[in-house]
Order: sequence, then C-alpha cells, then structure tokens
Amino acid sequence: SILNKLIFLEPSYLRAYLIRADSFLNLRQTKSCENDLNAALKLNGKSLEALTALVEFLKRKGKFDEIVQILENIDFDSKENFFLLGLFLHAKLKFCDWSELSSIQKKITKLANTNENIMDPIQFKYINDDPEAHLKVARNFWRKKFDFFKYDLEDNGGSEANSKIKIGYFSGDFGDHAVSHQVKELLINYNKNLFEVYCFSSYKRNDELNTEIRNSVDQFIDLYDKGEDEIIKIVSQFNLDIGVDLAGFTENSMSQLFNFNLAKVKINYQGFPGTLGNEHHDFIMCDSFVVPPEHKNFYDEKLLYIEDCYADISDVHNLPSTNRKEFNLPIDAILIGALNRPEKILPEIFSIWMSAISKCDKAYLAMAISSDVTKKNLENFCNQNQFEFKKIIFLDRVPNREDYLSRISHFDFSLDTHPYNGHTISLDNLKSLTPVLTLCGNSYASRVTYSLLKNLELDDFVAHNLREYEDKIVHFCTHLNEVNLARNKLKTFFQKKIKLKKNLVSRIEDKYLEIIKEHEKK
Repeated sequence: SILNKLIFLEPSYLRAYLIRADSFLNLRQTKSCENDLNAALKLNGKSLEALTALVEFLKRKGKFDEIVQILENIDFDSKENFFLLGLFLHAKLKFCDWSELSSIQKKITKLANTNENIMDPIQFKYINDDPEAHLKVARNFWRKKFDFFKYDLEDNGGSEANSKIKIGYFSGDFGDHAVSHQVKELLINYNKNLFEVYCFSSYKRNDELNTEIRNSVDQFIDLYDKGEDEIIKIVSQFNLDIGVDLAGFTENSMSQLFNFNLAKVKINYQGFPGTLGNEHHDFIMCDSFVVPPEHKNFYDEKLLYIEDCYADISDVHNLPSTNRKEFNLPIDAILIGALNRPEKILPEIFSIWMSAISKCDKAYLAMAISSDVTKKNLENFCNQNQFEFKKIIFLDRVPNREDYLSRISHFDFSLDTHPYNGHTISLDNLKSLTPVLTLCGNSYASRVTYSLLKNLELDDFVAHNLREYEDKIVHFCTHLNEVNLARNKLKTFFQKKIKLKKNLVSRIEDKYLEIIKEHEKK
C-alpha cells in the first residue's frame, strides 16, 4: 500500500515500480509483476536494473524467445551487462541456437574469473567444466544475491535437545519434479523411530507425488505465499537439527534462509550440482566419484561422503511389458536415446553424436525436443555440416511417467551431455536397464553419470576424451551384444543389490546420526 501511494504521488519513480514488481512476484501475481516491469522500462528504456528484472521474469515464465529478441542488440562488451550475457546464452541454448556461441563462451569464461562480475552458476555449468571457475562464480553470485539477507531471531528454545532428530528439507520441487524423484525415498521411507521429517515448500504443486510426500512426512509447510520475515519466524519454531537445501541456485530456491541458523547442521544436496560458494552450508552430500578428495578445495562446504553412491541406485523401475511399436519407435533400428534438455547440448557434442551414427546404417538418435524452432536450428546445423538430419527421431510427449520410463527401456543405449550431464535422466535410463554412455569431466555437473556408472560397475560406458567418446558410440552400435551384456549386468545388480550394503535412506541416515553426534561433541 505504501508503494501504491508512492507511485500515485510520483508516477515517474522507476525504483518504486521495480520494488512493487518484486513484491508482486513473491505474491505470485505475475501479470501485475510484468505490468510494473514494462512500466519501469517505459520510464527508462536504458535502465539496466529494469531490463535485468524483466529478463529474469521472462526466464521464470519460460519465454526464452522473448529474451533473445530483447537482448540480441545489447552491447555485451560492456562489463555491466555481464549478468545479461548469461541469460542471453541460456535463452539461445534453449533453442540450440549456437550462433556466436564460441565468442560468448570465451567472453563469459574470461569475465567469470574476476570478482566484480556475476552470472547465474547454472548457466555457467552449461559451457564450462573448470571446478575452480565454478567456485568463483558461485561465491560471486551468492555474495551479490543472498548475503544481504540478515535476520534477528527470537530465542525459541533452539538449544534444547529434541527427542528425535528433526530434519527439514527446503525446496520448491516437492512433486512431479526431478529432485523429488531423486529424494522420494528419503521423504517417504525414513526411520520414524529416530527422525522427524519436515518439508518446507516454496512453490505450490498439486500432483500425485506431492500428495504422497505430504501424507508421509511429519509436517508439510507451505511457504510460497509467505513473506521473508514470516518464513523466518515459522522455520525457527521447529528447532531443526538438520536443514537440507534441495534447491541451491535453482528456481524457487530458499537458499537465502541458510544465511541464518535455521538448523544445527546445514547441508547442500541434489538440487544444485556443485558448491554454493558460501560459509553457511556446512556440508555437501556426494560420493568420491562425483567429487574426488583432491577436488575438496573447489568446495566451500565440507565433503560428506555417502557410502557406495550419493544417488538412489537401490532398485530398478518396475515397468509393464511393452514393445517399440506401442511407442511408434522403429522396430529394427539401433535406437540411441539423447533425452537431456536442449540447453545442455553443445555443438561439439552434437557433432560427435551425428558423426558416430552416420557410420552405422541402422543407428538413429531419439531426442525429446518438441519446439519447431529448435528442430529447425538442428536441421540447419546438420545441413551446414553434412550430417543426415533424417537420422534424428523427435519423440512425442507421453501422458505419464510410466510411459516415459517404458519408452526409455526400448533404447539400445543412451548418450550423455557434457559438461552438464543428465542427472535424473541418466538415473532413469539406468534404472530402466538402458546403459548410458558418458564423457567424464572435472566438475560436479560433468561427473554425475560417471559416478552412477562406476557404482553400477559399467566402466566400459565411460569415456575420458572426445575421441574416445565418439569411438565408443560407434563401437556399441556395432557390438550390440556388449550392450545387451551391460543390460543384463544392470538387471543382476538391481536383483542382488551388488556392492550395496544398505539402501540410500539408511546410508544417508547413518550420516545424519554421525554429524549430529559430532555436533553435540562441540
């Protein structure tokens, strides 16, 4: 109401429109937010703050085509526009628009190594595999975006010991989302004799998995319609022993809450693949494949190693009996899946895919792309580089997750992206008994599938350089018997739980008990 009065009295006050737009966004009143952002730009079309706010809003709404149109004439040689350059890159990658990509990559890599420039750490992961650079980008972003959140907390008895260990999970993705599929068992099948579990949700979702989670945890707390001060008061009343950040720098994150003492121990897990670059998260949960011990200096969090594997490889997906014909897939083709999001696909990797399948007559690439613009960009790239565009099969959307997983099970094998791997998609492939071929890199994001394959003892499906990656694609296309052996190996692993002493829930709960015990000693 104060902002409304201010704008009424001073209708040309740009800052008031931007603050009110942010308030509307927090209240999920997106149309009013967009109106205020457009009003701000109408007042001053050169305002970097207004332009950045509008582009970030469009990103949240998935309007990437509008972002490209708005930013294509921006002077990105100016350092002050560096943050917009990351948003521009992301929008172009959404459509596999690789024009000027090389120069954008060089510019971003150069500017990211300075302390005064910031960009979204997720966007940086699409084009860079240097874990030291990732750390710098994360630190700069956190300092700029979150470090000004400071709160004075009331004493709510936080020093008192709880009868059970209280764990709070913070996310906007409790529902039919990749993160929830990864951590579902932690939220549903936890040891209720030792732990109490609370979900703090920053985004409203209404689906079957959301309902299952709500009905399984001790309490599900919706925070999406609350202000920051109210959220802090709510969370502080729970006297949490452990707070787990399942979002990091992803959309609908509440990571800024970790600036204050919301729990005795605070953990970064699953949502964001890498360090969050701050002193507030005590640990990052991982395993020694995804973050080898020699990489510990690239993480501000302490490495909390989960025995065997940091991800859930406890069981296979239980799928109905189907065939390729039911999914309109060619029956006699060598079908290779490439289902990662288009922004993860870089031209160098795509060229390797197309070059490899051109050497195998019956090989086809199956891609989950529906955008006509993206398809046209891929077709143009193929024509320019003498690749056979007709060897790509664009998959239609299927009505539910069971059909999605069943269709995956009919691929001969799948291909991973680099330097940003498939995470949940790689796990979905492997748990559908479809091997995944990955190119192992140096950063967290480029070692996730490597970790899964190492733990599942499928070392043959790991490549360590571009030449080996292409050679292995050709090799497996021409040696399907080896692919079938790998499929049988996966089946045996899941049937006998080879190597796994405990399931993921028990392995992580052991760590929870361990770190709380250490905390109490201090």
